[in-house]
Amino acid sequence: VVRTILANNNLGSNLDVFSGNSGSPVFDRGSGKFVGLFVGGESDFENDAKTEQAVMKRCPDTGCGGEIVIPIKKIIEDMANQQ
Repeated sequence: VVRTILANNNLGSNLDVFSGNSGSPVFDRGSGKFVGLFVGGESDFENDAKTEQAVMKRCPDTGCGGEIVIPIKKIIEDMANQQ
């Protein structure tokens, strides 16, 4: 889900990804169209308050900073502007 459009026109999302997924393509679930590239976001793990052990961080759709996607349209425009 696209949660927000950030100031630099990147997309804030609720993707279920990890740091090793950076650079992965992001597709629209409904249409199957290529949307953009995953570039980063929330920390993958946090410390459990009771056990003080690292656990996978889970964010609700409306909480946390989310994950960042650079839209393919922006990538294409930036590439065109470099020529």
